[in-house]
Amino acid sequence: MTRYKAYLIGLGAAALIVATGCGGDADDAPAEQESESGRGPYDSGEVEESHGGHETDTENIPELGTAENDVLGTLITDGDGNTLYLFTQDSAESSACTGECAQNWVPLRTSDDADAPAEIAEDLSADLVGSVARDDGDPQVTYGDRPLYTYTGDAAPGDVNGQGVGDTWFAVTSEGTPAEAAAGDDGYGGSSYIRRPEG
Repeated sequence: MTRYKAYLIGLGAAALIVATGCGGDADDAPAEQESESGRGPYDSGEVEESHGGHETDTENIPELGTAENDVLGTLITDGDGNTLYLFTQDSAESSACTGECAQNWVPLRTSDDADAPAEIAEDLSADLVGSVARDDGDPQVTYGDRPLYTYTGDAAPGDVNGQGVGDTWFAVTSEGTPAEAAAGDDGYGGSSYIRRPEG
């Protein structure tokens, strides 16, 4: 009888140890994972990271500023101070400058999911800012219904070497119109600020 009693006591103690050990593993591990990661074991960071990237794209929109030119007046510039141009063959709905043309006259791009196509300086009108879709990439910023471009022939901010090229390219004024030379200046060679490239 004594031996049988000892056997039962030992068996009960072993069962208690096993039960306690299993219960600890099942209960403690998820709680620890939750506290360290802030989310459950099946949650993924992919959605959060993707959403973060989306927000960055939305905020990464161009800036429109202005600069004074002694001959052409107040011109629109990009965020780096480069002169922005319009192409008279464009329409309010589309750009006629594609392919090789767009390599020399670079479209001012924006994000298609941005709240506004561009951030603008105080002396520009938000009502004149818009965008047009392009087949070769992201939408293009417009001002006064005119798609905007920078010119690769401009070496530095403030250059206006694209003014009057082919009688179709013009710097854009703060009113959204093609820039014109001041009275008494033909716009080509009469000023150090404006010249018409050969060809």
